[in-house]
Amino acid sequence: MTTMIAGFTAAALVAAAVSDPAWTASLRSPDGAALAATARVEQLGGDSLRITIDVRGAEPGGSVPWSLYRGRCSALGAVHGSRSAYPDLALDLSGETWEVASVAAPLQAGQTYAVAIGEPGTRPSACGNLEAVVAGRN
Repeated sequence: MTTMIAGFTAAALVAAAVSDPAWTASLRSPDGAALAATARVEQLGGDSLRITIDVRGAEPGGSVPWSLYRGRCSALGAVHGSRSAYPDLALDLSGETWEVASVAAPLQAGQTYAVAIGEPGTRPSACGNLEAVVAGRN
């Protein structure tokens, strides 16, 4: 992985109750970088989540890790579920990619969550609030 993307991080938050079936986020870089991403988290029932992420404007080529975390982008906690459930994002020559992860760990009521691109423990370089999908709005 090149040094230009090694510390690259994006995050999104969710504070909605786990009874909501899906959440979405628009991720932006606070430093003005061209990075933009969207994330969707769906509770599939029981102990299963499907997380889809679509990235644009990243450094072309290479790959970066990503995960769903407990907490907010300003204070990321532990990876939610197993880190191995999240395949690295393989960026194409235009700096775009999308990926889907299936995670065997339900969301917990009253918790906040963040989707982050980059190595765990790095400073987020893009954030977006993950909000419950409301019929007709998302």
